[in-house]
Amino acid sequence: MYFISVIPLRFYASRKYRGRGKSIFDGGKSQCFDALDEVISQWIDAIRAGRVIKYIPETLIPRDPENGSFLSVDSFGAEVIKLRGGLNEGSDKIDVAQPDIKYEAFVNTYTNALLLCLQGIISPATLGIDVGKMASAEAQREKKDITGDTRNTITAALEIQLPKLINAILMTYANLMGATPEESDVSVSFGEYGAPDFDSRVETVGKAATYGIMSTESQVEELWGSSKDDDWKSAEVQRIMYEKGLLNADEPSVGGA
Repeated sequence: MYFISVIPLRFYASRKYRGRGKSIFDGGKSQCFDALDEVISQWIDAIRAGRVIKYIPETLIPRDPENGSFLSVDSFGAEVIKLRGGLNEGSDKIDVAQPDIKYEAFVNTYTNALLLCLQGIISPATLGIDVGKMASAEAQREKKDITGDTRNTITAALEIQLPKLINAILMTYANLMGATPEESDVSVSFGEYGAPDFDSRVETVGKAATYGIMSTESQVEELWGSSKDDDWKSAEVQRIMYEKGLLNADEPSVGGA
């Protein structure tokens, strides 16, 4: 039995090359990630350059009693000894300076750059980023729907290709063991309850069913999608129609006993 042990996987189709896939980060996202990397680099450089610096007057630096040369200042000793003053008439003191790092500006710039990287791919709220103060509730729902669309695209491709991959693995293993490769019935399902937009899907399908603009088959298909097989969805349609009294109903008779 001949079979192919390599299974291709593609989530998005390339508009430039026919038959090839496209990266999820394609479409200008590389520039966004470059900007994010630049923001992080500048932030780290500012932290490194923002270390505490001590300016010690020459009159307060200890000297070698033999030749009068400057000695190295012990950071531990400089913290605990008490200096009475220098040789000049003025009051010499050790000045401690530290640059003012604009942390809030760096955080805002980092957040905006990160949102540009995630835009159209995944909602920041999915990653635990608090964006409640950045946009309205409607904008947050739109970002949440983006996460749902991305998830549905990925899971739809995996539900088709993963059974082929598992089947190829089993057939390859059987071939290596000297057995006859046989195709197996493999199914992969991603639960719709874990989808971020399941609640909105239920609400939309419920409204369509109330207005009578969607058939029962379409309702079940739209609600459960590929998470259930055709037999289960067919049985679900029969159950709903039976509960509504649309099945197994006797025709009304005229003048019958």
